[in-house]
Amino acid sequence: MESNSTETNKQRASREFADYMYGEYLARTDAKYELAPGIDLASFGNRIIFFFLILKYGIRSFKGKGKKHDPQKIAHYASMIWHLDREAYE
Repeated sequence: MESNSTETNKQRASREFADYMYGEYLARTDAKYELAPGIDLASFGNRIIFFFLILKYGIRSFKGKGKKHDPQKIAHYASMIWHLDREAYE
């Protein structure tokens, strides 16, 4: 996607992160956790599990023991909660 001149740095950074998450990161995790086409472990999750995982990776990072992809994992689980909430209220 081409950026236009009216796009702010914050918008560009958000778009780049979204592109990364949708492309490279999810492709890697889908290959690791996909049980069948379109069904992965996250399909069976719920908000409580996702909140716990965000807390787990956040605390690990806070303690200085974070791993390379912890921020992406936190963002992924936050997006799963967001999608579950949207589905619940549609």
